[in-house]
Amino acid sequence: MQQDKSEIRLNTPNFIFRNDEVKIWQMDLDKLSHKLPYFYTILSADEKERAARYHFELGQRRFIIGRGVLRTILSRLINEYPAKIKFIYNEFGKPSLDKSEHPECDIKFNLAHSDSFMIAAFSKKREIGIDCELIREEYSDLNIAKRFFSESEFEELTTLPFEMRSKAFFNCWTRKEAFIKATGKGISAGLNSFGVTVHPDKPAKLTFVNGSPEEVNKWYLSDIKVSDGLSATFAVEKDDKQLDYDNYSFIQSDDQLVRGK
Repeated sequence: MQQDKSEIRLNTPNFIFRNDEVKIWQMDLDKLSHKLPYFYTILSADEKERAARYHFELGQRRFIIGRGVLRTILSRLINEYPAKIKFIYNEFGKPSLDKSEHPECDIKFNLAHSDSFMIAAFSKKREIGIDCELIREEYSDLNIAKRFFSESEFEELTTLPFEMRSKAFFNCWTRKEAFIKATGKGISAGLNSFGVTVHPDKPAKLTFVNGSPEEVNKWYLSDIKVSDGLSATFAVEKDDKQLDYDNYSFIQSDDQLVRGK
């Protein structure tokens, strides 16, 4: 790939990142294709190897742009050059900043993709997870929910009118995925070993965790306003303060990160 020396400008206010804040960015990766050469130059060797393993060019391009955007955002949050940021991964693949390289940084983050849409969440000190999914009508099929959801979630889903089931299914799915990604255990934890609210009009909330009832009060879940046809949720560890979150967008027109409306 040819090298693009241009930098991404971050048109955001100076970040005073409080412990009670979550910052979220969402973007259409395909609208940032013009920055592909630059983003490639700031990836680590292992990220370039991962990109090379994609069989299809579209997936490879979206991976490179997504990781480049992640590095760009983190560079502003931790005051480091994007290419110098070092990641480590837990046994389930969740990335975090390498404390041996960034000992003063206490930023936690997580990201999710659905087709060209990517969303990333950042918090200070507190573990965080995020998920987004394209709402597809075929997932109103109750057999999938019966296989993966808890008994109470499945029962709640069956009480809803058919036309609400797809949205409710993906509300439930993103709420569950956000939680297990926040814990760092991934799907190995078992999607039916805990419960969340299902109804689209009910606030996102953890309802039970098998064997660990105290976990219910340790986590805050919130749905996120995204484009029509998508469902998105984040989960973050609670503390004794009221949580607030800012929503940003990575805008194609001027390559700037700006506060969302």
